[in-house]
Amino acid sequence: MFTRVTAAAQSVMEQAYECAVRDRVGEIGEDHLLEALLADPQGAVLLGGRSVGEDVVRNVRGELEDRRRKGGLTAAEEGALAGLGINLDAVVDRIEDQLGTGALAGSDPKRNRWWRRPDFSADVIRILADAERQLAATGERSLGIEHMVLAMVSVPGFTSESLARHGVSEANVRTALVAKQAGGDRR
Repeated sequence: MFTRVTAAAQSVMEQAYECAVRDRVGEIGEDHLLEALLADPQGAVLLGGRSVGEDVVRNVRGELEDRRRKGGLTAAEEGALAGLGINLDAVVDRIEDQLGTGALAGSDPKRNRWWRRPDFSADVIRILADAERQLAATGERSLGIEHMVLAMVSVPGFTSESLARHGVSEANVRTALVAKQAGGDRR
């Protein structure tokens, strides 16, 4: 990434890294990025303030784990399969009976023994790439938290679907951004 990053956005990325290290996982996931954005005051306001708290992060993590268990299929894909008469839960249960719990979830990426630091997951990389597109659309020079939040809620995936179920949508975030900018509160 060759984009300039604000100090606040850099702090969020470092916090996401710390969350992944705390969880002892090989990748910095969407849930880690969400937790880091919620820990930042500006990110928390853009994501709905107090309405999105620890309970929502726990729910999102639970939903992410459920999606991983189902091989990464989104709710829309699960709905499409249900429309064809395929009960995904029953299929996953049968697969897990044969191959073990979490058979479709995959495992942590293989790592060299000398390299222990978590990397960004493919989903987080997609979010950061979209944040750069959000930055380019605004014409600003530095990638900030607002670009990351907009990308988090607009990039199709588990987290945006889960946040939408909790009332956090791209429209809500854009409204919060307009209100913030009208108040003259710019970093």
